[in-house]
Amino acid sequence: MARKTAFDRVVDLLNHKRAECSWLCRAAIVDGKPRLIRMARMVRVYPVDGAGTLRVAVTDWGRDGDGPAAHHYGTANGYGYDKTAAAMGGASCGGVIVGDHSNRDGAPTWDRVGRDDGWEWIGSI
Repeated sequence: MARKTAFDRVVDLLNHKRAECSWLCRAAIVDGKPRLIRMARMVRVYPVDGAGTLRVAVTDWGRDGDGPAAHHYGTANGYGYDKTAAAMGGASCGGVIVGDHSNRDGAPTWDRVGRDDGWEWIGSI
């Protein structure tokens, strides 16, 4: 049996009964009309007991929301830290590479991506 790709894992999480979906969005004016551009989608499935494995899948379409999709799948487990940030380390959101919870490389964590530009996560945060 072939190994699952990141795309396959994104689809699996989207179909999960406990999946929570969030969108990275920015406001724009397109053809003279206000528009909300969805740049990335994050799907999370939390562990039932809180200590198990958190699964995260990200689909990124870039800053303009129309680029080729880049897929990321990550997991994290344990206690006492931001599991979402750990699982999303290295993912691309709005064309920006996301750092993990330690942020030692200077990359923004998932919840800070684009904040200075007015980008917002909308959905189950």
